[in-house]
Amino acid sequence: MLRGKPQSNEKGQRGVGSLVKLSANKVRMDFDAAEPVGLEVSETTIPEILLKVINKMPDNAKVSIECTLDITGTKIMFARPLVGTFDFKLIKFYAPEGQQPVMETKVGKGGKAYRQFSAIVEILRKTGAKSDLWKGARYNIFFFDSFGKNEKGDLLVLSKGEASDFLSDFLDATGVGTHTIPYSENPLPAIERIALEEEVVFSASVKGVVNKKGETYANVVMFNYTPAESWTDEEAVDESFPKSETVHSALRDEDLVF
Repeated sequence: MLRGKPQSNEKGQRGVGSLVKLSANKVRMDFDAAEPVGLEVSETTIPEILLKVINKMPDNAKVSIECTLDITGTKIMFARPLVGTFDFKLIKFYAPEGQQPVMETKVGKGGKAYRQFSAIVEILRKTGAKSDLWKGARYNIFFFDSFGKNEKGDLLVLSKGEASDFLSDFLDATGVGTHTIPYSENPLPAIERIALEEEVVFSASVKGVVNKKGETYANVVMFNYTPAESWTDEEAVDESFPKSETVHSALRDEDLVF
């Protein structure tokens, strides 16, 4: 027999904030820009990636995440950490199913057009940690088109400031930077093919948030290049979680959503 409202596969509220573990079977999501939501902890209400994290946390501990609830508000559909340094692998450049990745043209302030694309990367483990918590969590990293060509007609990244540096760092981190690629209007398929062949595990930092169209997302801010294989058992650290500053004893059962 179902308890409370049925769950849905339709996306509902999403945002960033702190997930607080109240007990072995209850958590509360404290959204930064919305009312807190209480949830039951089970395989049907919490995704496996987050469930492993919750099971590792002591009671009254919290973890900063970005998450999406289902339309009923009783289930977390997707979650990923908001802060931390992790070992990643590239999954692909974003493209509609069955199509090659292409640049997307946008119009910025003042009517000026620009092109952007995004890469989907997946966490393998926390950099330097013994466990593989958050393994499988994915991020969509956006890049501006800063590509050009040299006198030989080869692809290069033009020096245009921080956005160009970010793109260049990503290409180096994924092993693409050492390859010579002929220039084209859409170099993404060639870059993706090389990166997937290289299979480089790279480290990157997630810190803070980025705002897009009024919504807030976790933000990958820096590529560190350090692969997981360079860490030894002596250097690896145990996972730890900060304590929540909120008082949970006043939270009543009727405040929780089941």
